[in-house]
Amino acid sequence: MLCATGTRGDNSVIRFPVPSLDDLIVYMQNENWDEGPEGPAGSLWFRDGASVAVPRFDDQELVRGTLERIAKFENKDSADLSDSIRYYRMDVTNFRSLINRGIVDTIPLDSAVNIVSSIRTLFRCSGMTAYRPQADLKSGYSRSVRDFTRQAGMGHTKRGSFVFPVVIPLGETEIPTPAEPTLVEVTRSAPEPYERRIVRTLAQSLKAVEEVVIQPGREPTLKRLHDAVEAGVSRQLCSALVSITSDSVVTALDAQFSWGGIVPPARNSPKQVVIPAESRDLLSKAAEKLREVRVEPARVFSGSIVELRHEENDPVGYVTISTPRNGRMSEIRVQLPYSRYQDALRWHSDSRPVLVEGDVVKDKGRLVVNEPIRCHPIDELYLTSN
Repeated sequence: MLCATGTRGDNSVIRFPVPSLDDLIVYMQNENWDEGPEGPAGSLWFRDGASVAVPRFDDQELVRGTLERIAKFENKDSADLSDSIRYYRMDVTNFRSLINRGIVDTIPLDSAVNIVSSIRTLFRCSGMTAYRPQADLKSGYSRSVRDFTRQAGMGHTKRGSFVFPVVIPLGETEIPTPAEPTLVEVTRSAPEPYERRIVRTLAQSLKAVEEVVIQPGREPTLKRLHDAVEAGVSRQLCSALVSITSDSVVTALDAQFSWGGIVPPARNSPKQVVIPAESRDLLSKAAEKLREVRVEPARVFSGSIVELRHEENDPVGYVTISTPRNGRMSEIRVQLPYSRYQDALRWHSDSRPVLVEGDVVKDKGRLVVNEPIRCHPIDELYLTSN
């Protein structure tokens, strides 16, 4: 891969990789650039009165020139824009293990192996709880979750406190067509990709651990742990965090989430969670108490809103949630009072996944919840601010 060059304020040269032509085009298509007629060498793309030439062939020198013109138009640093485009179809979690050694260029090999293995466990735990809240993963990991972690990639390590990115390519989803013709107001949107659901569950799980277990500074109650389980926390996830923070050289685990732009993240998606080493005892107690927590997955489910439906002057509205049920993705329609439906319009606009509790029944071939006990954004379980 070609590396482009730029300059810092002190005129020193920096180098950064250039995205492929395919990645560049996907970015432009999803960021409101319009392609003009194609010529033998390429085509002009237009946006808000600006135009840039995009080559027909993947000549990295020409792609670099296009990248720099887009960066100038969008008022962005070329290196930052290059990273955004290269990872546009990927979620990246940068794990930084803060260490208590004076030399930052190395980490004991045993510590590195333990951290990488534990991070794989974090993703596997989230792969399970993304599809069914479970306090204790007694049955182990499903085949699909093991396949997911095999497809995940680890980026190059970065200097300073042992930083490395875990890269998750995002699958494609399509906006489904309405199940039946209708004259009522209907809004449809694409469901959350499988891979994003797992990474999002990991992020909200770590945030829940931070809010429920670490920040209070005392042993969490079963009620609060129940809330954390609904956000995706499990006993095995807490145990993996204990394994990392119990390493003698680790002072904290810092997880930073960079969400692929091709799938808009929720407005309140966690961007950073820090798990300090001194929290290991609280994490151990939480892991032990999670053996006692039980949830009812048949009555509690979560997912993205894929349909909004309302008829003028109707005192109720309907939201449809894309969620796993009985081992496959399903859609469940939830009836809400109109005032609550108005809230759901904002949740959908902000791409916030929601949690619903209620009896799921079949009505005319559809899964429905007519009188939900709860329906709210899942981040409200653990966010104390924002």
